[in-house]
Amino acid sequence: MRPLIIIDVAHLKGTYQGTNLVAVGMDGNNQIIPIATGVSQGETGESWTWFLRKLKDCIGEVPNLAIISDRHYAIILACKTVFPNSFHGFCCRHLMMNYGMQSERYKVLYWSTCKAYTEQEFDRLMSDIQAVRPDAHHKLVEAGIEKWSRAKCPANRYNYMTSNSAESVNALTKEVRKIPITALMDWYRDRLRKWYYERREKHKDSQDEELTPWASAKIRYRMLKIPNWIVNGVVRYSIYEVRDNKMIHMVYLEKCECTCRRWQLSGLPCGHVCAIARVEALTNVNNLAKPWFLNSTIKATYKGIVYPIKDIPTWQTPNDLQVVLPPVMGNKLPGRPKNKDRIRSQGEGPILTRCGRCGVMGHNRTACNVLLPSVQNTGIRIDGMHQQGMYEPQHISNNMEDMYHPQQENTPNNFIYEQNPIHFKLWRMFCHSANTKQAS
Repeated sequence: MRPLIIIDVAHLKGTYQGTNLVAVGMDGNNQIIPIATGVSQGETGESWTWFLRKLKDCIGEVPNLAIISDRHYAIILACKTVFPNSFHGFCCRHLMMNYGMQSERYKVLYWSTCKAYTEQEFDRLMSDIQAVRPDAHHKLVEAGIEKWSRAKCPANRYNYMTSNSAESVNALTKEVRKIPITALMDWYRDRLRKWYYERREKHKDSQDEELTPWASAKIRYRMLKIPNWIVNGVVRYSIYEVRDNKMIHMVYLEKCECTCRRWQLSGLPCGHVCAIARVEALTNVNNLAKPWFLNSTIKATYKGIVYPIKDIPTWQTPNDLQVVLPPVMGNKLPGRPKNKDRIRSQGEGPILTRCGRCGVMGHNRTACNVLLPSVQNTGIRIDGMHQQGMYEPQHISNNMEDMYHPQQENTPNNFIYEQNPIHFKLWRMFCHSANTKQAS
């Protein structure tokens, strides 16, 4: 595969709140293939260093290796420690969200700047960002232009500008991360078995010297864009000048280079190379592509067999197994810890809230569930009652006064009056209105 590793982390949701570290790669058909996964206590420098060291023990020292991740300080420290000779680039999408460039007004300009191939185009677009968003321009420069731009990149990140591939795997484990860790690892193994089998069967009848379906589609799309391009030969089968609809580029076939830089960065022949193949009547440009995109390479990628695991009752369990205790999760939440047992200062008492709806102490209007009497059919307006004197005792008839006197002990109304004065006043209004109608 291409020497590319995309890493990311996802938080577990089970009993032990750990983190799931994952590293993925991309095959010649632009498909995600998990390389390694692990579980650690948290996203710390120690955890990422342990994970990358285990990964390096498996893959060794890979030349021209590129690592893409978000801009977490722990990942930066671990990459410098474990892979000091490799290129570590940042995910452009994380920078876009952190620096406020996600709006429709600035998104197109930002991504055009990130994906620019030449330095001249990059400098022009960066000037536009500085004109409209000087604060974002300052932050992008502080993050390191060589870490996120394609034009200024000192190495090759193989046209992958984000860590979306690793986040796609994390999206698949959204529900699986709730189960125990051993079951999570078994899910990864079963997913690998399924993907290896399907992709092995898909490419088993393909020609080894042909390009993968994804690479072939890319070449066909570029061939459709070049019918009006002008090709001028300089040295036959070596150096050519190609005039596209915008600029003039030089193509060096022996060096596998083009001044547009698409060929050397992606590994697939660019449109200028396809234009030369059309003029020189070349049958195909498969031999000009990197070997990552050949069917023979993708067959070798999925040559390994992932065997299933038998049912647990069929396992042969030794008697001298070591007892493994649960991990000690000492994760501390960021910020100052909450202290619910704070000692009150002198003279400080508990703060009591009164409900603005029923008047009872101990809750507010949002949590109020007291059933108030309905006054819709009494013929009395709620507004202006206090000015009209309807809350005064003389407006209440004697028979209702005897039945629900507020000073009478052990009566329902006495409880209502003490706990809910507004409820009691509304009830007296209702009784007064009913007695008035009955008398009339």
